[in-house]
Parts: sequence; structure tokens; C-alpha cells
Amino acid sequence: MLDEHLIGPRKSYLCGDTVTIADHCGASLLTVGEIIGCDFSASPNIDRWLRNVKALPTWHQWSHGFEGRVASCKGKAF
Repeated sequence: MLDEHLIGPRKSYLCGDTVTIADHCGASLLTVGEIIGCDFSASPNIDRWLRNVKALPTWHQWSHGFEGRVASCKGKAF
């Protein structure tokens, strides 16, 4: 639903071409899975959208602690 209908192949963000709070909230929920090695390469629109959100300067301002946790769990079995 998210990949094909909400984001689709043409939108940069959830609500179109402008980032909103929905993007930050949605991306923070989905990226929690990165701790256990989830990726969204099988869902190309989600994968592209997450790359767009992670490229925002605001993403790194508040996610640097989380990114450290993801790095510390890389390669561990869950």
C-alpha cells in the first residue's frame, strides 16, 4: 500500500514534492527495522522515499543517536 499507492513512482515525499511531518514520522517508524537488518530494496518507492528523507539536513540533526545504534547492531544475529 505504501510503496505503490501512497508514495508511488512520482512522489518525492508522502504528501507530494514537499517534506512534511508525515515524512519524518513515517521514516522514523520504518527505519527502526534497520537495527535488525531490514531493508526496503524490494519496495523501490519506499527505498527512494527513505533515501530522500535521510538526505534532509533535519534528518541527521535528530537521528544521529539512532544511526549509532544501527551501526552497533550491524552484523549481529536477531
